[in-house]
Amino acid sequence: MFPHSKESHHFLSVALFGIIVFIAVIFLNKIPDRIHRGQQAIAAIQLLDVMRRPILAMEIANREYHLNPSLKSSAQANFEQSVATAQNLLKRYREASRYNSLLAKNVDTLSVVINKWIRAEQTQHELSDKLQSLTPIPQHLFENHQHLLDSLTLLAEGEAPIHEDIDQGQTAERLLQWAGAILVSYLFLLIFLFQRFRQREMLSACQAVKQAQTELQRRENYLSLTLDSIGDAVIATDAQSRIIRMNPVAETLTGWQQDDANGHPLPDIFRIINAHSRQPADNPVEKVLSSGKIIGLANHTVLIARDGSEYQIADSGAPIRDEKGKILGVILVFRDVTEDYRQREALRKSQHNLAEAQQLAHIGNWELDLVSDTLEWSDEIFRIFEIDPEQFQPSYESFLDIIHPDDRDMVNQAYTNSLESKAPYDISHRLLMKDGRVKYVREFYKTQFDDNGRPIRSIGVVQDISKHREIEDELTRTADEWKQAMDSIDDAIYLIAPDERVLRANRAFYQLTGLQPEQIIGQNIIRILHPEDEGTNCPVCRARKICKDMLLVMEADHPDNPVGYPLEVMLKVIRNAEGEPASILVKIHDLTRQREIEDKLRQHQEYLEAEVKKRTAELTMINQELKSFSYSVSHDLRSPLRAINGFANALSEDYADTLDDTANNYLKRISAGANRMSALIDGMLMLSRINRCDLNKNTCDLSAMAEQIQHALVEQYPHQDVEWQIQKQLDTTCDQKLIHIALENMLSNAMKYSGKKNNAVIEFGCERQDGKAVFYIRDNGAGFDMRYSDKLFGAFQRLHSKEFEGTGIGLATVQRIIHRHGGKIWAEAKVDRGATFYFTLD
Repeated sequence: MFPHSKESHHFLSVALFGIIVFIAVIFLNKIPDRIHRGQQAIAAIQLLDVMRRPILAMEIANREYHLNPSLKSSAQANFEQSVATAQNLLKRYREASRYNSLLAKNVDTLSVVINKWIRAEQTQHELSDKLQSLTPIPQHLFENHQHLLDSLTLLAEGEAPIHEDIDQGQTAERLLQWAGAILVSYLFLLIFLFQRFRQREMLSACQAVKQAQTELQRRENYLSLTLDSIGDAVIATDAQSRIIRMNPVAETLTGWQQDDANGHPLPDIFRIINAHSRQPADNPVEKVLSSGKIIGLANHTVLIARDGSEYQIADSGAPIRDEKGKILGVILVFRDVTEDYRQREALRKSQHNLAEAQQLAHIGNWELDLVSDTLEWSDEIFRIFEIDPEQFQPSYESFLDIIHPDDRDMVNQAYTNSLESKAPYDISHRLLMKDGRVKYVREFYKTQFDDNGRPIRSIGVVQDISKHREIEDELTRTADEWKQAMDSIDDAIYLIAPDERVLRANRAFYQLTGLQPEQIIGQNIIRILHPEDEGTNCPVCRARKICKDMLLVMEADHPDNPVGYPLEVMLKVIRNAEGEPASILVKIHDLTRQREIEDKLRQHQEYLEAEVKKRTAELTMINQELKSFSYSVSHDLRSPLRAINGFANALSEDYADTLDDTANNYLKRISAGANRMSALIDGMLMLSRINRCDLNKNTCDLSAMAEQIQHALVEQYPHQDVEWQIQKQLDTTCDQKLIHIALENMLSNAMKYSGKKNNAVIEFGCERQDGKAVFYIRDNGAGFDMRYSDKLFGAFQRLHSKEFEGTGIGLATVQRIIHRHGGKIWAEAKVDRGATFYFTLD
């Protein structure tokens, strides 16, 4: 707000002193507390005024109740409504009075009096209703009036501390307003005095500025002459990267004049790109501003002039700082190095291409100066020899050390012979790596001689041929493996060219023809298989001529069958990239063993068909017996169970008073056992019907089915609080009746085992696992121990004690239904932390 000077700090100190005095006055007089207390008192007095109306209404309703029988009912309703209103207002009045201990004590006493009055009046109303009399009791009416008077008196006594707090709050507000007005006037006076003082300072400052401007103009002229005399291009910018000065060289290279460029951002005038990628280069001014250091342009930077001309440049940028070190702008100096760059780039490109060519071909070159005895290697030789150039000095002796010990004499002798014969040499030898690996290299070499015949310079190349040797070795190994594999096959196999010359054959073919390889390879296959004629009617010969994949069978009595037993001949045409036949592979397979196996399989199939008919008849008989057994269980066992249950209930009803507790307990246990036996029979019949009934699959909405089961379970367990979460639109294909049974069993189990949970949650939904729909029913109930999960789906198997009812049939039924749908079911659970049952349907 104020300029930084001693005078401004003085004025600020005085203003701050006045503010501190204002704050001290406010807090020493407790003005905020008094204002807040007054506001609370206003809220309390409003509630106090409202309290009188329901108290008087209670008195009026009570009088009408006792003195006017015809208005008894309406008076009772008015009294209860007034009581509710009074109690509500009394509660709010007590909360509002807590700020003042004296008022709070008064309100507590008022609360006791009103509650005592209400209880006494309610007791009198109950007594009056029992006696059916409305005759007023003088003593009661007197006490009623006394309660009214006490209540009104206590309300009146509460007004005194409230009004006192309101008066103090209003006084505090007036004091705050006066203090604020005084502070504002004090601050306005300080600002007025400060402005008068600053006007005198500004007059003297204007005179100093005029003198500084004159000196600045003189320095500006000198700087302009200096910049114009510099041979390099110079551009100066401000801290926002806007151009403020350019010398003539910069104008020539950029194509912009000083007047046109002033104020423009540097990238608009100084347009630079990368010479290789042609992408815009980073702004050097931004680098200088961010780092505060001298920055040079990256190599390969091109300046694009205003007219589109391009210059290869080298430059540097430096920050312009004031006497305090603050960066005011950047000075950019650059020059045209187009011709130098073109020459360096041509040399670099040539060297780079040579190095890339050597690396691609795995060829390195070397040069040995025999006069100075110095050896130079290219980078590729270091890579071939796996040597760090920084840690190795090439020499002929060190070169010999890298050669495999068994090849050193041979290489050295070859080099010596070359010097004597003055002829180049071409040799291959091995290298021994530090880790024991062996490489193969090929060397070409020649020596130059002076006029006197003395050797002066040897040059040569080294090529890594390890891959070529590996390929040759692999081809040899592959050929051997192919031959061994072909010879191990019992079928006769041969490969022929399109002109029917034999290219390759296996041992079985030689055994079939009785000929040796030199009698077969390169010969016409027709002359081998048909030495007496041309095989015109032979089906194999005809198939070879049309060059088509075929599978032919020649029985033992076929005239062109050379062996006298059934054969299977397979022809496979091998084609080149253009789809033309390159060769034909023929395999001859002996069918004798296969025919024997086919005969045995045919006999075995006939035996199996007879066994299937026999077992089908037995299974039909068993199913009939099962139906009869189910009928017997359903009807014959239920009759005695109903009799046992009925007589037990009759004894309990008719002789309960004459029997002791032990006998009655026995009767209850007999009835419970009969009911459990009936439930077990129902479960067994359900299992039996599920296995026998047909599946009728159609599209089914499992969400709607689950909601239907939910409504039924809620009606069955009305006192059990459960949160249901059923996912919508779970459609699938299934047998609706059977899946309804399965869902009903699983959801009822979830409801049952969540019965002792305060915040029970049952969830039914679907998730994707490995691209397949997996349905689940989850609860947070009793759960079970996973160690006994193998017993979970067994009939009559239960994992909980008798605290949960059940027969152990439900989950066995669910499993059979899921299995009949081609799905599976499993569960995950923890004791007292719920269980989740997963199932699939397809």
